[in-house]
Amino acid sequence: MQPAILDGGDPAEVIGTLDRFQPLDFSNGVNIVDTAFVRLNDPNAVTANVLTLGEIVGITSPAIGQTVVKGGRTTAVTYGKIIGLNATVYVGYGAGTARFENQILLTHMSMPGDSGSVICTEDLQAVGLLSAGSDMVTVANPISDVFTALEVNLPSLMQEEAPSVLSETQSIYELEHYVDHFYTRSISEKDMVAAVHGWEYKGIPFYLFSSEQAGLVRINRYYHYRRGDHAYGMVPPHKSYQSEGGCIGYASITQLPGTVMLKEYYNARRKDHCCVPANVMFQSGQDGYTYTRDLGYVALE
Repeated sequence: MQPAILDGGDPAEVIGTLDRFQPLDFSNGVNIVDTAFVRLNDPNAVTANVLTLGEIVGITSPAIGQTVVKGGRTTAVTYGKIIGLNATVYVGYGAGTARFENQILLTHMSMPGDSGSVICTEDLQAVGLLSAGSDMVTVANPISDVFTALEVNLPSLMQEEAPSVLSETQSIYELEHYVDHFYTRSISEKDMVAAVHGWEYKGIPFYLFSSEQAGLVRINRYYHYRRGDHAYGMVPPHKSYQSEGGCIGYASITQLPGTVMLKEYYNARRKDHCCVPANVMFQSGQDGYTYTRDLGYVALE
């Protein structure tokens, strides 16, 4: 319900139901996020705006020294700075104490009741979800971990209308080396990877849009150093994947003429992600690859 009972809310005025949540481990196991997903009874009854700040426009990676802002229930709009990454913290609950890893540490910018606030950059790119705090610091879950845990995307992006004028598309080159797939838009990078590192060039499986605009989402390249695996998408498949090479292009949220869905598959034995356009005859389970998620609509030429 909104507002909550402690803020004078009426239990009869329910705006949604709990759809899923991330259970917490109180046995000293590792927790990454404290989050839940509510399915609204009437999406038109709420707005996507953050208190006095406006609508979140995207997500970005947190960085030390970054100025951030949040709009919260108790302290309203406050600003702070990121002072730590990959932190391990212990948070007390009524059921016990939970250990969290890979947390964002911020200067003190919250009070009890602010939990659940989105931590954003000044240009309203989400970086984290406020989860805990003390008199000295505020703690946030990385927003990419929240999306991964709940298997959701940013609602404001998913509801965006198709672009009225499409940007030009660019070729995406695919290379393969043993048990890893590599995608790039750069001809020079393609040639270097093939010549110097011995990767096999496979061709141009799809095209991405070349510039950012409404209705498109970033396709970033990530890398897992221990597994030797590249992955792609707006957010990484897991927190252990680090950004490598940044954005290689953009995919559409909605299907446009001449586009198909780009699907991600994962081979657990090989520890390899690959990207396959939906027009290719490729089924989940084929060659040991299992479908994991949709990345967005891409062009075929």
